[in-house]
Amino acid sequence: VALLLREVRNRLGKATGNNALDGYQSHSAERVAAMVIALYETLQGFSISYAETPASFEETGQKIRMPDRVLGEQLANCLDMTVLVAACLEQMGLHPLLVVVRGHAFPGVWLVDERFPEGVVGDAARLRTRAALGELLFFDSSTIMHAPAPPFSVARTVATEALKSEDTFVFAIDVRTARLDR
Repeated sequence: VALLLREVRNRLGKATGNNALDGYQSHSAERVAAMVIALYETLQGFSISYAETPASFEETGQKIRMPDRVLGEQLANCLDMTVLVAACLEQMGLHPLLVVVRGHAFPGVWLVDERFPEGVVGDAARLRTRAALGELLFFDSSTIMHAPAPPFSVARTVATEALKSEDTFVFAIDVRTARLDR
């Protein structure tokens, strides 16, 4: 993750004139969004391809490829990419969310230094409300693996559409709260 963030830092510096991965220190949702976009675009440059879940003996759950494996093998699925993105966001000083909908996962991030009081959010309407208020940003990390690489706006639209259905929404994990709750 640290090596990846060096490239994010360079891309962010070229885009904004400021290469600091400084979390919420600027108190600017626009600055946080710029860091997220730099991460998204940097990951696109790794030419990661979609791959099914690694073979395992588990009957429930899913094995997750760790960031070094995703970047080294250039293979991932939606959950692998979501976890990789969340790890990067945390190292950038940001507060990620992991959103699970039926058959799919994607990340979100607080644009402000905030968190939900509970680690697991079971109501998509709460996520949509906070996104509409400009406090949360969701994007589909699987679009990183598409060729040709779509712009961040497409990834954002895909995630926004996925959050619209209460029938397919499963839950979201607020990583910061989950860590604080141990």
